Amino acid sequence: MVPIRTLASLGLNYSWDAKSHTATITNSSNEIFQMVQGESIAYKNGEPVQMDSEANNYNGRMMVPAKFVSEAFGYSLYYEKTRGILFIQSKNFIPDLSAINSSDLKQARLASISLPINYSFKPDVSAESDNSQYYTYTFASKETTRYTYSNGTVTTVVEIKDGTAKAIWQFSDVNIPG
Repeated sequence: MVPIRTLASLGLNYSWDAKSHTATITNSSNEIFQMVQGESIAYKNGEPVQMDSEANNYNGRMMVPAKFVSEAFGYSLYYEKTRGILFIQSKNFIPDLSAINSSDLKQARLASISLPINYSFKPDVSAESDNSQYYTYTFASKETTRYTYSNGTVTTVVEIKDGTAKAIWQFSDVNIPG
């Protein structure tokens, strides 16, 4: 579930009708998507569509099912457990390689850590973000395309190639007595 106002970052417009408890979301193609608070049926261009869960109000914020809304408007969704980040991207998203390869070290590093990490191996569950409040990113001097991400328990080594972040290795940060 994500706050409805975060959908603006996807180029979607939204409005809230407090009287009917209805959220209306519109994209640039003028497709209209309506959700009523507490109901699991939404309406896309007037046609009923079953959602995975109901839209609801939590502490004064209208929360909507991220997966359902994203996919309804043609976006892909990826939840990266390691850092606890939800990535929502258009299906034709292309990373800004100029930012990753920028001579501005800070900008290039921010662009690198903004990419979702892909794995060719099963990540250690101890690496998941909800296992620790602590985390660090570490780059070697003047490096922008390789870094480590550590939550204090497990460190993940990440390499950026062709605009894709790939975990290439993980190791435990915890010394086991023995």
